[in-house]
Amino acid sequence: MIPHIVRGDRMAGLMVYLAGPGRRNEHTEPHLVAGDPALMAWHDDDELDRDAALAIAKYLDRPRKALGVDVTMGVYERQVTGRDDAGKRIFKNVKVGEKQAHVWHCSLSLRPEEGRLTDEQWGAIAGEFIKRMGFDDHEGTKAPCRWVAVHHGLSSKGNDHIHLAVNLVREDGTKASTHNDYNRVQQVARDLEREFDLLPLVPNEYETARAHTRAAWEHARRTDGRVPWDELTGELQDAEVSKQFATDQAWQRALTGRDRHGPADTAERAYDPAEQEAQARGRARAKHERNRRHGRGEVPWEQLPAAEKHARISAELRADEPRRALARTVRGCSTAAADEAEFVRRMRRAGLLVRPRFADGRTDVVTGYSVATRPEAGERAIWYGGGHLARDLTLPRLRQAWPDTPAAATAAAGEWTAAKRNRRPVAPGRESAEVDPRLWELYATEVDVLRERLRSVPIHDRDTWAQVARDTAGAFAAWSNRVEAVPGPLAATADALAKSAQLRRQSVHPKASGKASVGGVAMLLASATMAGQGAIAQAAMLRQLVMLAQAVYAMHRASAEHHRAAHIRHVAERRLREVADRLPPVPAAPAHDDRAAEAARVAATGQVRARPIGSPVPNRIDPARRHQLAGHDKDRGPER
Repeated sequence: MIPHIVRGDRMAGLMVYLAGPGRRNEHTEPHLVAGDPALMAWHDDDELDRDAALAIAKYLDRPRKALGVDVTMGVYERQVTGRDDAGKRIFKNVKVGEKQAHVWHCSLSLRPEEGRLTDEQWGAIAGEFIKRMGFDDHEGTKAPCRWVAVHHGLSSKGNDHIHLAVNLVREDGTKASTHNDYNRVQQVARDLEREFDLLPLVPNEYETARAHTRAAWEHARRTDGRVPWDELTGELQDAEVSKQFATDQAWQRALTGRDRHGPADTAERAYDPAEQEAQARGRARAKHERNRRHGRGEVPWEQLPAAEKHARISAELRADEPRRALARTVRGCSTAAADEAEFVRRMRRAGLLVRPRFADGRTDVVTGYSVATRPEAGERAIWYGGGHLARDLTLPRLRQAWPDTPAAATAAAGEWTAAKRNRRPVAPGRESAEVDPRLWELYATEVDVLRERLRSVPIHDRDTWAQVARDTAGAFAAWSNRVEAVPGPLAATADALAKSAQLRRQSVHPKASGKASVGGVAMLLASATMAGQGAIAQAAMLRQLVMLAQAVYAMHRASAEHHRAAHIRHVAERRLREVADRLPPVPAAPAHDDRAAEAARVAATGQVRARPIGSPVPNRIDPARRHQLAGHDKDRGPER
């Protein structure tokens, strides 16, 4: 959480700005989330306009004006005060005057990737912040300062945030202390991050100690020939890091912080929160207008109360984002496809609008693609290129997994052209045919063999590891596309694993042509019916895919990417349990299987038709620990 303080003397100007459109029209539905009890009784969560902002400012300013108390602060300038022995100028901040500064304005911002908090959560955070900064009534021992907390949507950079406006003149005319407030707000913010489970602004203790330990290890390796740091197991790395802490208690505290917040993976394609809010507003308005046209007694959107509009937009925000759902559908289709032509047909079969991008002056060379969800009545199609869905869904990267032959290129160009002109598929393939039931056992056996091969691949082979995560995410995505009308546990697992599949640089490892075994699993799951025919085979396949997810978890854990590991552990243990409960138990495997022996022989000779993969695989996943956010105590407040 990022705090930022500004001091001034124009309470009315501040409140009008907070209730206005903003510098870039980014303010939406400004309203109070916490503040002086009287103000909350008057305005509650009503949308603020200019008149309401001026009324609030007048109320906040009343103690200062009624009691005639001035609050000032020094004005400083950076001036040259001399030169050192080397002749360099010496600068110093010199006080040149004073200015009125009874308005204490502080914004509290989250990182864009944290999403949005509810008004209740922001209210609880604001109340605790004011209390710890000493602006409340100190449990009845002092007169309180008058204050409010305003929430008006996301910033232009996508940060959810609130603004605190405080009058430093208390209701009895005394002045609130702001001594060392710039440092104190940072400490209060760090405390609230831990209590409300927010991402920390600074690296946690574990990451800082690990960075120092790694640097010292690599420096010592130049003289004593020890193994590289990246080749140590996670347990050995932790053993070295623990030496940085003086006590076991400090080490355990660092481990707790490590498991809650780990390093962010900057290779993931960001989802702009401002874009999400704009799309949610459009969907909410379109649904409202459809209901009104069908005679359900709805008033026009413009006449809805602000609270009702906010509730409907928030409901759409809580739903699955269109771009994330599109990425999941495309990922499942690409993993299940044996070639580019089948990929195009599967996307169209999934109900997507598909639009190819041809090379300049050519109609037979495709360089990229865009997809869109078929819009509802009253909405418009929103197109996304593959690279805007995810880094690993660009057409060049997808082509690395498919056969590169003239015949395949010709067939793909024909399907792309048919999709652009909205014609029938040129040559329907296996996506429209019934699958052979024997393939379930074959691909399950191959996945088991491949899982065993992961143990010999080093964890720092990021290209290979990303391919494992990409294939496993695609299998879960294909299954979700088939059986989940509303995104559920399978979709959540696919999204969690997809974050591990994305690299900033393109892989330089050669890709084997032909169909990978995990891709075969995706093909089967794309035609499955949850708990229907072949449910036992699905249960067996789920067990194999969970083991691959454990491999992804193990890699992140060994690489000290604990935040990502904890996310995968959570969906694998909690969400996938819902899927397993709907499937029958898996019968015991026979002692010997000719098909398994053949798959092992093929793997041993290096002829397995699979994409490069790699990671150590743990035997189990530790249970996740849930965090509860502190509630807002509505009975607490300054005594009036």
